[in-house]
Amino acid sequence: PRTRRRHQVKTMPVTDVKTAAEFDALLASSPGGVVAHYWATWCEPCGAMDQLVRQLSSQWTGVAFARVEAEEVDELTERYDVSAVPFFTFHKGAGAPLDKLEGADGKALASKTQQHFGVAAASAPSNGAAPVAGTHASDAGAGDLDARLRELTTRTPVVLFMKGDRGE
Repeated sequence: PRTRRRHQVKTMPVTDVKTAAEFDALLASSPGGVVAHYWATWCEPCGAMDQLVRQLSSQWTGVAFARVEAEEVDELTERYDVSAVPFFTFHKGAGAPLDKLEGADGKALASKTQQHFGVAAASAPSNGAAPVAGTHASDAGAGDLDARLRELTTRTPVVLFMKGDRGE
């Protein structure tokens, strides 16, 4: 009987970056581009985004995905002005990043990867087309909300977050 050969798509695993030198080497060895995910162990949304990054890395060809523990690799967090986690930078070679993304927005992560690297997905990301649950309530006015939240959280050195609603 005749067997059909399946076309193998080469995907790259997510690289855990421990030093700035490792990251610079990854940039130099990844001509297709690099998406870097800055995270912290205490940040719950980072875990959800980490799952999406792993899924995207298995589905997108030619793009390297990296994880950088923000509190452990100070040189990179300072270089790219990482002020909150999750945080993403999009690179094509050395130098300034093409773009940055702050927050746990799965739709924006998939969209920016497509926008900057123009690569076809090996298969359509099943959850890359929707935000991570509970992280982005609506696309309407998202820019205004993001700007307002950024202004509120950077106005003073201490911010108190309370859970609940106004009726309680």
